Amino acid sequence: MSKFGVRALMRSLRRNAWVDSIRVNLVSPSYIITPAYTEEIIAFFESKGVKFASESDACKAILRIASDTTVNGRSIAVVSKEDCAGGYFDLAEDDFPEGSKLYDLQNVATNVGSRT
Repeated sequence: MSKFGVRALMRSLRRNAWVDSIRVNLVSPSYIITPAYTEEIIAFFESKGVKFASESDACKAILRIASDTTVNGRSIAVVSKEDCAGGYFDLAEDDFPEGSKLYDLQNVATNVGSRT
């Protein structure tokens, strides 16, 4: 399933699951260095403009969702501290205006997938 497919599924579930006291949220991590990444892979991503998020910020985002019962139906992005001081933020919208940080991040993700 595509990344947006997962987000669309979350959006569908959030509308009905609350009736059964079930909250549905989504954590969308950016690139996070793991043991699976070789130095060559890391260098490639960095050459494309990728700034790595941290595992600890991903954990903080999950803890925020788990501990705050008012959070329901949200998509939380985990990004580098350079892109967001807190390491994560709510993705409140889908289409990002040109010149915004989210627009720039979306373009970096697109560039990583390009073969040029």
